[in-house]
Amino acid sequence: MKYYLYVFLLVISNKTAFAQTQDTIKSGWGNLDYSIPESPALKILGTNSDNILTPTSVRKVAFSLGNYFASNGLAIPKSLAVEIAPLLLNKTATLSDYNKNKFFYRMRFSFGTSTNTTSGFNIAEGIRLTLIDNTDLRSNLEFQHYLVKQDSIFANLHVEAISKYSQRNPQMTPIQIRENYKTDSLLRKIILAIEDSLIKQYNPMQGISQYRDSVKNLLWNAKICELGVSVLQNSPDSLIRNISNVSKINFWGTYGVRCTKKGQLLIGARFELSDSTKWYNNWSMGARFYYGLNYLKGFCQVQCNSEFNDNTVNFSLGSNFKIMSSLWGSFSLAFIHHSNGMVSLNPGFNLGLGTPEKVLK
Repeated sequence: MKYYLYVFLLVISNKTAFAQTQDTIKSGWGNLDYSIPESPALKILGTNSDNILTPTSVRKVAFSLGNYFASNGLAIPKSLAVEIAPLLLNKTATLSDYNKNKFFYRMRFSFGTSTNTTSGFNIAEGIRLTLIDNTDLRSNLEFQHYLVKQDSIFANLHVEAISKYSQRNPQMTPIQIRENYKTDSLLRKIILAIEDSLIKQYNPMQGISQYRDSVKNLLWNAKICELGVSVLQNSPDSLIRNISNVSKINFWGTYGVRCTKKGQLLIGARFELSDSTKWYNNWSMGARFYYGLNYLKGFCQVQCNSEFNDNTVNFSLGSNFKIMSSLWGSFSLAFIHHSNGMVSLNPGFNLGLGTPEKVLK
């Protein structure tokens, strides 16, 4: 068992100790295996016709792959993007640092590219800002309070370890052992080894891991609010120096709230500035309803769009599913009703891979 986790569970018997604990735990500790979000950079590349930017709790790094699966078959993904939370990459950042500056630690930058049959490559850059995130374990007080309650278990194991050492070494009383514990490194190493064996014997970590999983399944549909901005450029080849001026600028806003125990309602809007011989103002507004569990949920969505004087209404069905640890898939099928009365079908399939959660053992 890693020492920092032991310290975390051992010293949180009061508020002062808990503050010291947050200075010990690394900021990446609380990552949970939620669905990989569609980054603003991926979204502007047009991996599907849904214009709601899917929000989720921050990860250090997340990769997204997208293509029009049904129309192109099993081909190399047409679009790919990476999203990074720079401050979480700092290995010295602690949980205390994170909770003092949640807004900046949750800030993510994304970069994406896709092939284009007419102009070579599309290049996208984006930024995501989190205003509210009740899905985040790092700042979840209920879970922190649960860990505080476990302190008595580990404190008792510490006392039992000292007692066992005293029984093996009767020349030292438990009081003498406690007095020498901080200054005698060899004694401390032996006591910690006894504690570790007791922890493996009683296995209190199993209950904590189970609690984490239950909290994760309860929090996936909690309240969350995010903003996103991205820009799109073009290049005739893969050379950065040949990237052209910005052709699109997109602004996203998404608000999610729990709707029934297993449901979540997302309200999203997008405003786009698009350059096509002249600058156009396009927009989209929609609502998406998820129902299921964290690892598997279906959704339906209604969306209104206005793009280049073509007003459309989209109705989408799809699912979001966990393939394996930190690998997620998303499939959608959109029926698009155009202003001229025509109806088109637009399928989409995306894959996401993100930083895995640190499982407690």
